[in-house]
Amino acid sequence: MIISNNFNFIAPFYESLKRIVFGKQLKIAEQHFAGLIKPGDRVLIVGGGNGDILNHIKSGCLIDYVELSQTMITNAAKQQYNGEIRMINENFLLAKLEKKYDWIITNFFLDVFNEEHLIIACEKLYLLLKDDGQLIVTDFYPTNRIGGRILLKLMHVFFKLVSGLESNSLKNIPDFLLKTGLKASQKRFWANGKIFSFIFLKSRNL
Repeated sequence: MIISNNFNFIAPFYESLKRIVFGKQLKIAEQHFAGLIKPGDRVLIVGGGNGDILNHIKSGCLIDYVELSQTMITNAAKQQYNGEIRMINENFLLAKLEKKYDWIITNFFLDVFNEEHLIIACEKLYLLLKDDGQLIVTDFYPTNRIGGRILLKLMHVFFKLVSGLESNSLKNIPDFLLKTGLKASQKRFWANGKIFSFIFLKSRNL
């Protein structure tokens, strides 16, 4: 599998770029549901970037942190988190993860994939959840507003140039996750519908 979607180049100014384009809304969305995670829960963070999400997870969790960018994961390792963290510098699609998780978090991660790899990623996330486990997905959402469509398209072009982004267009990520058998249990939108955060439940009763 070709390794693309590598954010090493943009890592030093990634957080600043997010603030310039969206202000505080991306950070608010990323942390919105993180407070629901309880101490002692086993958590998988996929594509966690520079590690800011660790500041919003309660102490005492058992965390596996998967990030392809060496620069990003080095920065994340500097975060002061009071709990057990295993840093995994690998491509999520290739990483051998044998545990099952109470919670999985993907913040602005699934939008990088083409349709083929997005389906694979969603199915892998489903399999990695325990029964009654929950998946927090925060990402960009296709919008019918002209201004929003233009902004999101420009973002895709930019990241394609600087990081080898394999995706050519923004997809309806919740629809792909629902097709795996997950159920959307909570949802919030920001920035006139351009940003969403959903909790998906893997229910043993479905």
